[in-house]
Amino acid sequence: MRGFVLVELLIALAILSIVFFYLTPVSINIFKPKKNLDVDKLNSIVQLAYKKAKRSGLPQVIWGLKGSNNIHFNKKLFYISKDVFDVKVNSLYQDTEKYIFFVYPTGIMDKVSFTLFGDKKIVSYPLLLRFEIE
Repeated sequence: MRGFVLVELLIALAILSIVFFYLTPVSINIFKPKKNLDVDKLNSIVQLAYKKAKRSGLPQVIWGLKGSNNIHFNKKLFYISKDVFDVKVNSLYQDTEKYIFFVYPTGIMDKVSFTLFGDKKIVSYPLLLRFEIE
């Protein structure tokens, strides 16, 4: 008789399932959108400010200058990849070159919207203490 024995088919199926088990995470990572380093950097700054605000009981100031990629918090300088073109804090455009927003000990922050050169827009979610790309 020609054909496959049930045991041979089961072994082939087991080998295929092991191969697919190892290839699936690789294929998922290929199609996953890349993380945005600017958003990650802003989120880490906000988390640092929140921890300090919670310890001290005082709002913490984060500030920067339009036209630069520098963001200042707690006498430290952080960099994002592109220069900040425009900023809105609590839905108001900042008229001066310097922008300021606060992170409060209650776990909220000012609503901030960054427009970076190249028309990339990053907005904050004040109740979540997070930034996301819009």
